[in-house]
Amino acid sequence: MKRFLPVLVLLTAAPSILNSLTLAADEDRPSTAASILTDWQTNFNAGAREVAKHIQTTFYLPDIGRYAHSNTDRHPDFMWGNGVMFSEIVAAARHDSTHYLPVMNRYFAALDGYQAVRLSF
Repeated sequence: MKRFLPVLVLLTAAPSILNSLTLAADEDRPSTAASILTDWQTNFNAGAREVAKHIQTTFYLPDIGRYAHSNTDRHPDFMWGNGVMFSEIVAAARHDSTHYLPVMNRYFAALDGYQAVRLSF
């Protein structure tokens, strides 16, 4: 999988990069790989923030600190979905710790409710 990762990144970024090249050509400004990458990262970061905000406002269940299974099923999701959400929140906290580190800590504490048996060693 590691050897395919650069290809996946390029394929994912290709539409944005091509769009940046078109915009640069239209504006008669010289485009460099660095300027294209910066434009792509800015757009990606803005999109990631928008998605994270949507997830928080649409699926977060503040009464229990977990996330709903779907728009129609407002029960907390099972552990698979919780793992996916935790990964998303950890990634968001790496980029915006001021806002998402408290969210991550609350969610981690809320997941403790799934622990059926407490073991003492």
